[in-house]
Amino acid sequence: MTAHTEQVRRLFDEHAANWSARYAAGAPFEKRLARFAGPLESLAPSPAVVLDLGCGTGNLVCHLASSGYHAVGAEASPAMLEVARASTDAPNVEWTLLDADWQTLPYGTGSYDAVVASSLLEYVGHPASIIAECARVLRTDGVFLCTVPDPRNRVRRIEAVWRALACGPVGWLRRIWPRRVRSYVDYLLLSKNRLALDEWRSLARSVGLERIALKENDERHHPLALLAFRRRECGPTSA
Repeated sequence: MTAHTEQVRRLFDEHAANWSARYAAGAPFEKRLARFAGPLESLAPSPAVVLDLGCGTGNLVCHLASSGYHAVGAEASPAMLEVARASTDAPNVEWTLLDADWQTLPYGTGSYDAVVASSLLEYVGHPASIIAECARVLRTDGVFLCTVPDPRNRVRRIEAVWRALACGPVGWLRRIWPRRVRSYVDYLLLSKNRLALDEWRSLARSVGLERIALKENDERHHPLALLAFRRRECGPTSA
């Protein structure tokens, strides 16, 4: 396990107990469930089989299952998955604990109608290989939905400045920062994949995923960009 991978797992283990509260009414993640469920309803309607990769405490999995999907949650944080397992006993829900440094998903090729990855790709060591695995487990015409930090957003531009400072001239002051500031900076350093949206699309295209245009009225005003792709039978193409 790399130091970065271990730090990411520790970060989410530490937040597992209170993570679900972020999806409550008025909480920061309240709209994330509908943001994924809406496109899925039109692109891969229930009872499709959906993999939520990096499912956290299983909030999206449970939301999709309640809408008739067969939902599988996969997570590398044992503490997160423990909370997820306790959240439901629905027969159309499954859970998978992944190795922290997994390279290959424990599913057969063409197993899923859709794969979703909510705020996952920014943390992984090799995003290209993760996207390739998502493509592999998709059936022909299957759908891949993911959210990634949108560098065009004002919040992300401010974060870029903070990241640069934390990695450089003021990083040595970390030990005297308030705990909340340290936690925020740690998140920024672990969320290391801040690619332009066209770069994410290029990675997806290189493994045979075709872009799907989504209509999001507030696209540029959201710190997370929602990207959608479809798996084509013709296989990988050059980026």
